[in-house]
Amino acid sequence: MQFAAIIFDMDGLVVDTETIAKITWQQAIREFEYTISETDYLAIIGRKIPDIRNHFKNLFGADFPYEAVSARKGELAAAHIDAHGIAVKPGLHELIDWLDARSIPKAVASSTFRNGVMMRLRVTGLTDRFPLIVSGDDVKHGKPAPDIFLKASEMLGLPPADCLVLEDSNPGIEAAHAAGMPAIMVPDLLIPTEQCRQWALKILPSLVDVQAFLKSENGSDSNG
Repeated sequence: MQFAAIIFDMDGLVVDTETIAKITWQQAIREFEYTISETDYLAIIGRKIPDIRNHFKNLFGADFPYEAVSARKGELAAAHIDAHGIAVKPGLHELIDWLDARSIPKAVASSTFRNGVMMRLRVTGLTDRFPLIVSGDDVKHGKPAPDIFLKASEMLGLPPADCLVLEDSNPGIEAAHAAGMPAIMVPDLLIPTEQCRQWALKILPSLVDVQAFLKSENGSDSNG
């Protein structure tokens, strides 16, 4: 099975930011005297901001001060990143090098708004590694709708079926399936649902394993 391009999710797949988001959302919500269960928090992973806002409003009521809580979460996350930076996921650099050596195009397709995507790439030194970026503000509907992946394939100039999606979340796998794209799930905080297990081409533990899979699909690989 050959793929003409690879489309990467960002948070939890390329960069280790989902844990930062979880810690800082939970702290901000506590500071405003609300509490959130693990299940209710995990429901926002992979979603666009309007969907997160609606989730919290449905969960806590119409008077939930989303904008204030979100602003506080942003402050906490910025402080955490200033103190600790952002880690990239194991195997990322090697996978990118392998794709570049074969001139395989790649893109980032993230539900995060563009300024957030660019901040993550800048902090991790990845800005030059992803020349094509589709962000949450480039599409109307977020994951699990297919919009963001279809936009990425359009910008790549390739049919959806020729693009392999790499995702860490269930909404992302659902979005890839809806877009008609094969997808590999590399789970981060979310356990794959049974439906996503059926939709995913593979479920692999790391990007190291993704590279090994792509090498095996390439057959004999003179470039290593």
